[in-house]
Amino acid sequence: MLERFLVVSGRPWTQSNRGMDILIEALLRNGKHVELFVFPNLLHRKMRIRPKESKERVLNGILEIKYPVTFYPYYHEKYMNNWRGILFDFVRATSCLSITRREFANVEVVVLESVYPVLLANKVPENIPVIYRQSDPVELVISQNKRFASIERELIARSHITIVVKKNILDYYQSRYPDLHRKMILSVNGFNIPDMYRNDSNVPNPYEKGTKNAVYLGYAPLDFETLEEYGCGINGIDYHIIGDCMNKKQIQTLSIHNNLHFYGNLPPEKYLPYIKHADLALVPYKRTWKPLEWAGLSSKYLLFMFFNLPIISYRVGAISEFEGLPVTFCDTPVEFIQRVREISSVMTKIDYKIDWDFYSREGRITELEKRILSTLG
Repeated sequence: MLERFLVVSGRPWTQSNRGMDILIEALLRNGKHVELFVFPNLLHRKMRIRPKESKERVLNGILEIKYPVTFYPYYHEKYMNNWRGILFDFVRATSCLSITRREFANVEVVVLESVYPVLLANKVPENIPVIYRQSDPVELVISQNKRFASIERELIARSHITIVVKKNILDYYQSRYPDLHRKMILSVNGFNIPDMYRNDSNVPNPYEKGTKNAVYLGYAPLDFETLEEYGCGINGIDYHIIGDCMNKKQIQTLSIHNNLHFYGNLPPEKYLPYIKHADLALVPYKRTWKPLEWAGLSSKYLLFMFFNLPIISYRVGAISEFEGLPVTFCDTPVEFIQRVREISSVMTKIDYKIDWDFYSREGRITELEKRILSTLG
């Protein structure tokens, strides 16, 4: 029985609706010893997080150890997407410099999340099984760098199993890389809402009494032109944007509009009241954003739907995943703003008639236990 897991993710663990967080909770509930390594980010910080020994303490608190800053270069897609050969191998090595094979000495299974943790694939000893959770495919979403994409394919080929979260991506691999497809299973994203936020009327309302409020939550970039139009053209509905989805220059420019509010990243206990008490959810993705072609019914939409919020969104590639769900999709800033005006004049809550048990944290954990953990012995 494999008991010791090392999970490598781009973000610290929280009790959120992120798929990696739910996977970690599935491991903990099955009595696994889990260490979470937060991959060094572009600020050159290394963090190692060790859940405390008892399960109760694991779920309620995590010991976080921050390591010294390093000055070596890290891979950056904007500046290095054309790097090949020795140049790419150099920056790959420096991105992973603070991580040695000793990190894997006392673990029995390694779980890698997509994006930068993929660069660690060659450091995992061959005798250790790898589970790869592909939140976003490098080849289709993350990078234009062919070497980076080939490293991901090598990782999938050596993995014990690769978890894919969208059917259209699974179909792509089936047609393009049938050998890799055989290593993959589909496990869609769900959502996670602590019980107190479901029905508790005592959850504080962060909005001023008598105001109308729209909300966005996520890391995907938003459309600057649409936000400009919103700032100038919508009165009486404040738009609260949560998550690092705009750069500092864009935020500074848009901050002249009193109806736009930017919060950056917030933990679930901070952002859930904004969603629970909102009147409307707006998802104005950047229209030229490459991953939009593969976007579909993600956890953010499910979260908005759970709280019965009307949703206005730019059209996504996997729109068939929304079949039968009354989400308003738009194609241009003019249309988007017009739909905001129309729907906000009514502001009716919507019953989306979704099987919440299937998408719930419990449903996702049960599926992971049956389809993944049971295969490890």
